[in-house]
Formats: sequence, C-alpha cells, structure tokens
Amino acid sequence: WDFPAAEQAYRKAIELNPNCAPPYVWLGHVLDVVGRPAEALPLMERAQQLDPLSPHIHWSVAEAYMLAGDFNKAEQKCREAIALHADFWPAYTLLGNVYLWQRDYARAIINMNKAVEVSGRHPYALGMLVSAYALAGERRQALLVVAELNRISKAKDVAPPVMVRAYASLGDRAHAVEWMRNAYDGRCNETPRIPLWGPVVASLHGYGPYENLLKLMNVPH
Repeated sequence: WDFPAAEQAYRKAIELNPNCAPPYVWLGHVLDVVGRPAEALPLMERAQQLDPLSPHIHWSVAEAYMLAGDFNKAEQKCREAIALHADFWPAYTLLGNVYLWQRDYARAIINMNKAVEVSGRHPYALGMLVSAYALAGERRQALLVVAELNRISKAKDVAPPVMVRAYASLGDRAHAVEWMRNAYDGRCNETPRIPLWGPVVASLHGYGPYENLLKLMNVPH
C-alpha cells in the first residue's frame, strides 16, 4: 500500500522506456487511487497513442474519462473498444457503469447483461450486474445474482472485491466490509480501487469499519 513508491517506480519505468505503453496506464491507475484523476487522464491518452489497438488501454482511457466526469467521452471510448474487440466484455461492464453513474439504470442493466452473456457469466460481470439491479431498485433480481455468485464461490475462487461490490450495492455494509477485509488480507489488486466505485459504495461512506480499512490502505477517504 505504498503508493508514493509505486508512483516513483512507474515514473522511472517511463523514463527508461518512454515508448512502452503499460507503465503510463499503471501510473494512471495509481494516480486515480490517490485522488489525482486530472493527472491520470493524459497518461492514459499517451498510452493509447503508443498502443491504439489495445482493448485494455481503451478501457483505461474510458474509465479515466468517467472518473473525471466526462461521461460522453467515456461512452465514446467504450464503444470504440467494443467496435475493435466485440468479445472484450469488460468494455460492456464499463459502459454499463458509465450509465450507472448517470442513473440511467435501464441502459446500465442492458450492458451489464451483455457483459454477463459475452463473458460466459464471469463472476466480475455478475457482480457488476448486481450493482445495476440493486441501484435500479430491482432488489429481487439483484439477490438472485448474488445467490448465483455464492454458488460459484463454492466451486472456484471468486475475487473478494466482486462480493464487496455486490453487498455494498445492496446496502449490506457488514457483509461488504467482511469481504473487503478478505480482499485486504489477500492483497487483491482491485482493493484500493474500491473507493473509485462511486454510487456502488455510497452505502459505505462514514461506516467505521470501511473507513478504517481505507486508512490501512493509505487511500483518500
């Protein structure tokens, strides 16, 4: 959880090889985590200039625009990623998330369901679908997907942040933080990005156990 050291290392990587795209993306993600999205966006754009066909970089640029509040540009970048790689299902989840942040629940649900379909019901996509149903007020549908995630978890590992998302969306703070503790203890790489989930984690704001975990991870509240 040493983000200044991570930033320094990525900047050194860029200095050593300024034409390599991934360090720009990874540095951008670090800056997003520590609350500096305005600095992250040009790094993501530079990565895309270096590797314009990468679906992962398209995703990162789109998310950077979303975090900066430019939803139109975020939607555009998601659609560009889908046009290039129709089977890259994270682009559908991110597009759904862009709509979720704008409270356009109908389109959020459509795109999350598309991600579930294209991914073959990947747990991450299912977790995103829970968010869409829960925030849309379709609690029964959300709980059905949570039940599916719990069934999957008995047969194979489900990344703890997936369950954090599901339970936080439903307002179940105790279970959300229990899974977040698992994510923290297991050093899941998505864990410090949980505060970036916007409306998904609104129910956790001000909740002591959640705030304590953020302190342990050295991320802004």
